[in-house]
Amino acid sequence: MLFRSHVECSAMAMKYFDERIDIHCGGIDHVSVHHTNEIAQSESALGHKWVNWWMHGEFLVMAKGDDSSGGRMSKSSGEFLTIETLIDKGYDPLAYRYFLLGAHYRRQLTFTWDALDAAASAMGRLRGHVLSIKGLVKYKLQVTTLNNKYIRERYAPNKEPDSP
Repeated sequence: MLFRSHVECSAMAMKYFDERIDIHCGGIDHVSVHHTNEIAQSESALGHKWVNWWMHGEFLVMAKGDDSSGGRMSKSSGEFLTIETLIDKGYDPLAYRYFLLGAHYRRQLTFTWDALDAAASAMGRLRGHVLSIKGLVKYKLQVTTLNNKYIRERYAPNKEPDSP
């Protein structure tokens, strides 16, 4: 095993995240070599435990045709999405992110356009709820402000009483 494998990852992580990391994430395919090497390199250099928890995400799988089986999303297989593709097809990139958040990180997630449509629809409903709550809060603040202003003006201590 070569311990110089991806030494730049260890160096960048230490530069930007310090000598101790709570959670380090990566793909399931990085467990056996890449992360093993990062641990060896970093803990040898530091002299102490470097990462408290390692979280390895499963693959995103591209569905083939109508069935939900397919291969993992990768550039080498030619099966991958870009933000540009999503935008060209009329999707908000946040809908894709919402789709990804719908799965447990240790389970494979199968991408289909129908699944992305469902995520976009759910995200739209969520946005609608958030906007309606914001509207209610804003309305309540306006009413409270007007009530407080009325109370201050009506019952101000320095105000002369209304004469009959």
